[in-house]
Amino acid sequence: MIRVAGVILCGGQSRRMGRSKAWLPLGDETLLQRVVRLVREAAGPVVVVAPHGQSLPTLPADVRIVHDERNEAGPLEGLRVGLAALAEFHPTDGNSTERHSTERHSADGNPTDGTPAGAGSSFEAVFATACDTPLLCPGVIRLLAGELGEHWAAVPIDGAHFHPLTAVYRLAALPVIESLMARGESRLSALCDQPGVRAIPLERLRTVDPRLDTLLNINRPEEYAALMRR
Repeated sequence: MIRVAGVILCGGQSRRMGRSKAWLPLGDETLLQRVVRLVREAAGPVVVVAPHGQSLPTLPADVRIVHDERNEAGPLEGLRVGLAALAEFHPTDGNSTERHSTERHSADGNPTDGTPAGAGSSFEAVFATACDTPLLCPGVIRLLAGELGEHWAAVPIDGAHFHPLTAVYRLAALPVIESLMARGESRLSALCDQPGVRAIPLERLRTVDPRLDTLLNINRPEEYAALMRR
């Protein structure tokens, strides 16, 4: 089984929710804290991508926070920034220096300096998700990593609909993303139309996540209320 790192996107305006989804309470943690915890069960190091100026709850000290470099560029920009941040600390990159605007937070939430824990760790691919997937199953991360094979992406598919924010990507996806963005593209779905993507039927996911809870996104107040009841 290959080892994967993690990217969690916190972009978007949360207009339908009416408040920041990253801060939504869920038990004794926030939505983002929960997703970070679940991703860390199967992936590491982990990077969180957020717009400049967005407030985030306290995260573990070894989680990097990086920022979108292009305003209103969509989730493709978030994935690009996350992959680029991880590529800088990939073992094959040697002693590369940090180029992106980053923060690390200690246990008390104060920014700290230095190389993040997990830097230089060996990983072959990156699992990408969003901060609003509270029922994410770590087994899905492992399954997608195992399905990657020689492809540069393994992405669940439901009929003709891909789920690019529940997917595993090699760092080779970075130049593909940059090429798409140079043509003015911002949709993650455009990434799935490129050669080299392995489509994973949802039935494969059901072997580790029978209800496909990993694909549940919390976008509206009524969805959040239903999650709390559940």
